[in-house]
Amino acid sequence: MSIPILPDRHKVKLTVVREAPKPPMNACELVQGVVHVKTSGWTDPVPTGGKADAASGLKYTKIQVLETEHKGNVIDVIYTPLKGLDLKYDNRFELDIPIHLPNKYGLYAVILEVHDTAGNIKSVRRLVLYDNSSKLMTDSSKPLQVVSATQKSSFKWQTNLAPVCIDWKGRYSNDEMRDNNLLEPVRPQVEVVAGYDQTTGILPISGTPNVDGIVEAKYSVSVDYGVRSNWELVPNFINQSLCISPKLLDGQTYNISIRFKDIVSNSIEESVRVYIDSTVPDISNMWLVKDGNKQVYVHDSLDLSTMLLQFDVSDPHSGIVYVEWYLGTKDSSDDLGHGVLPVIKLKEKSCPSNSNCYCPSIGECQFHNYTVKLNALVANKTNQAQHNQPFFFTVVSTNGAGLKNIDHMDILVDTSPPEAGTVKEGAVDGPDVDYTSEDTVLVNWAGFIDHESGIHHYMVSLGQKCLTLDVMKNITEVITIPGSINTARFIIREEMKKYYATVVAFNAALSPSIAACSDGIIRDTSPPSVYNVVLRSAKTSKEHVVCLNGDLWLVKRNLTLQLFQNTSECSQRCNSISTSTFAEIFPKINRILNDTEMADSLCRHLPSLEDSVIFLPSDKIDLHWNCTENESQIQDFSVGFGSDTTTVHDPDILDYASSKGRHSFKINHAGFSGKNMFYVFLKAVNKAGLTSVVTFGPVMIDNTPPCC
Repeated sequence: MSIPILPDRHKVKLTVVREAPKPPMNACELVQGVVHVKTSGWTDPVPTGGKADAASGLKYTKIQVLETEHKGNVIDVIYTPLKGLDLKYDNRFELDIPIHLPNKYGLYAVILEVHDTAGNIKSVRRLVLYDNSSKLMTDSSKPLQVVSATQKSSFKWQTNLAPVCIDWKGRYSNDEMRDNNLLEPVRPQVEVVAGYDQTTGILPISGTPNVDGIVEAKYSVSVDYGVRSNWELVPNFINQSLCISPKLLDGQTYNISIRFKDIVSNSIEESVRVYIDSTVPDISNMWLVKDGNKQVYVHDSLDLSTMLLQFDVSDPHSGIVYVEWYLGTKDSSDDLGHGVLPVIKLKEKSCPSNSNCYCPSIGECQFHNYTVKLNALVANKTNQAQHNQPFFFTVVSTNGAGLKNIDHMDILVDTSPPEAGTVKEGAVDGPDVDYTSEDTVLVNWAGFIDHESGIHHYMVSLGQKCLTLDVMKNITEVITIPGSINTARFIIREEMKKYYATVVAFNAALSPSIAACSDGIIRDTSPPSVYNVVLRSAKTSKEHVVCLNGDLWLVKRNLTLQLFQNTSECSQRCNSISTSTFAEIFPKINRILNDTEMADSLCRHLPSLEDSVIFLPSDKIDLHWNCTENESQIQDFSVGFGSDTTTVHDPDILDYASSKGRHSFKINHAGFSGKNMFYVFLKAVNKAGLTSVVTFGPVMIDNTPPCC
């Protein structure tokens, strides 16, 4: 390698110092054996005010190659020229010569002296680094590591979302520069005035910024194994550290590559990886399991070894590496038992369908459900408990980032079953219902108590007999109700069958109470039937005929019915008039009018009942009737009065009044005598809530005697 030294039109007299547009000598600063020195443009100027022949003229040039040495924190030039490298050139001022340096690593000073005849000297200095064997090395004892990550994770996991910082102090160096750094400042030389020393380039006398010969560091970043970013210079690389501030997300992977270059352009590249997780593991669904039932927090036995505990532990970012449990008589204590559970991982990269498995962002897929069996308590003789005694179960989980989460569950021992209460059909605040017309029934219960652990849930059924718990467990028509609710609705599938509601309460230890049963309910879909309605003293002005169910009947003036003999005349008359529903409520005489001639005459001449008026001699109302209710019992009767049949639901003369359960209704003075007609409405309601209403009328009160 050559080092050009090119002086350009500089004055050689010591008394004249003037910078020229080109340097007095050029030299390549990094060589591996040979340096080329080039000089040109040197002249001896005329002194100020002198004549043209006053300049003595240039005489010779001299080149010396000198070694350097460290003295403290600076480098000094040794002013003894190297053997064979103290060169003189008479009358030669434009040089282009090769100089062979010693085969020895080091920093050398090339000194150019230009002499004139008068003995004036101008000196120029250039620094040359001879290096043909150095290497860029790494120190395995000084790691490249992410110092913003946690030490307990060996600097692999960063558990915060702050900047990611890496450090490599002392890891990289040029093997020659580590113990003999030739890039430090060089002491100025008295003979070399300002402007003629080396103040620029890669080897200035002020020193070259470096770390053990390394003069440049660049970095590149990739996220989640994606494409790397462009290389950028590491700011203040002398600090041997770097911090970047991307927007971090849990579960991300950052790969940071660092490339170093030393003074002789040796380079080395390494990378470091860091995983991000700032959240603790999730512990959930912690409970006891009994007979396949979950969400149990009370144990029903004095033997703790029969307990079966389950819980879920997962971490979607770094996975789980460690799960341990404690059982004690105090919170977080382990005086009864302690254990570590294995984390079961899958070799597959995805979870099978319908499995208790998940795949974290970083790490292998693993199962999240854990089960603790406490058989070991028997061997440790710590399995015995007392009734109503509390215990504490604690789970500690650690994720891949080393973050821990602690959760615990209180367990109560309750060996006594709940006390049974009462069951009835109907609304909670209403009476017990024995009959209904609906196809569903609301069942409610009260009085079920468990003083230790409370009521966890109820099993409720509706059947045609009271059931035992064993039977309820084997049928499908059973509802499970939470302990905070005390009602359930069932479908009544068959009419006229008595159904019974059965309720069993379970406490938090899933111990059952005895079965409590209601007194039953019947579904009735048929309303009551009212007949033999008699309004005492009521008469019509004449007899009438009426057709009922295809037969013709004689309606006597006292509103009783007698069946006609089935003659052709009576049959023809029945076909010619409409069937009456009003007359169906009249009492019937049990003998048939068998006189054919009379029957035909009456059938032919008597008017139909449809337009007749019923008369009362006074406003005294005395109403009697019979009622058939074969399914459910009669709740009550009531009677109302209206001006026409359209007021049957809301009588406008006198509203409905109860008969107090009697089959009669009396009013001594109704108060509505006169020429206006009215209707009597008789309503019957059974205990299933079904209603039937019959209409009697029109009725007119005529209390005026005949006159002549």
